[in-house]
Amino acid sequence: MKKLFLLVILCCSFLFAQSWNNEVTTTMNEPYFYTMDMFTNSNGHHILIFRHQGNTIVYYKLNSQGEVQGNPITITDEGFFPAITGSNEVIYALYFIEGTITGKYSTDKGSSWSDIPYDLSIGSNPCSNIDAVTDSYGSVHLVYATKDSDPHYKTYYI
Repeated sequence: MKKLFLLVILCCSFLFAQSWNNEVTTTMNEPYFYTMDMFTNSNGHHILIFRHQGNTIVYYKLNSQGEVQGNPITITDEGFFPAITGSNEVIYALYFIEGTITGKYSTDKGSSWSDIPYDLSIGSNPCSNIDAVTDSYGSVHLVYATKDSDPHYKTYYI
């Protein structure tokens, strides 16, 4: 009985096993790269890069082989802490600029970007990072941290 159970488990693990592509190297060339965030959907890998020279945030789209699709798009020339999320229909690029979390969105697989219609003012305290995810209803969930009392940071969710 134990052998039969083990055989069934072993067969199921081979039957439902996933296969993965081999590791790939991207064709991105970013000499001023500092940090990044990535979101993947059925349209590709969507990457936001923060360039430490000029505080520029740049968007790249890659296919599953790591090849850049189209030209990189500058999202903003003055942002920090890039965060990217979305669904198959909408992609959100969020970032921090002078006391405000703002961003852009794309409804055409990252080809063009529009301003998000509202900004989130978080005050004058230093921000340390932001992160975002979307749920199955298309809502964006945002988490950020600010230095509310030196040397401590407080984390917020909206």
